[in-house]
Amino acid sequence: MDPYIESLQGLVESRNLYIGRTINQFRPADRPASYNQFMLNERMYLEVLFRILNQEIRTAQNTSQVVLNIPSNFLDSVAVVPTAAQITAAVETIEGAHGNCAVCQDAIVGQASRVRHCGHQYHQECIDNWFTMSVRCPVCRHDIREIGDPVAQTSSGAV
Repeated sequence: MDPYIESLQGLVESRNLYIGRTINQFRPADRPASYNQFMLNERMYLEVLFRILNQEIRTAQNTSQVVLNIPSNFLDSVAVVPTAAQITAAVETIEGAHGNCAVCQDAIVGQASRVRHCGHQYHQECIDNWFTMSVRCPVCRHDIREIGDPVAQTSSGAV
């Protein structure tokens, strides 16, 4: 089957799922904003698809292939994770650590990783895994991408 036809059929299925079920899961007050965002995403997808199709018609040959992975639900959450440089800047390795790892709750013996901002300690593997899902310290929720005076910042944002 033609990849453009498949893409358009997927778009129709996505719209039917969104209008048929997904939008009803929102509070009535939030539905207009959600619908507008869905339609904006759909419009951008169609523009890309038509540009590719238009280019292929003009060149009359398929010289490249573009793969678009469009989620079935435009409202899926997007993970925000720190870069390796941000982790390196925010975490230090310490010797002689004691206490429990806040991620796995097992005892820390010997070497550990500590968030410089707040001093919370973790097993290296535990905090590395944590930062594949989040940019925040598991205990105090400090965003490790923020660099600044630890005394001036609070986890609740209160001044």
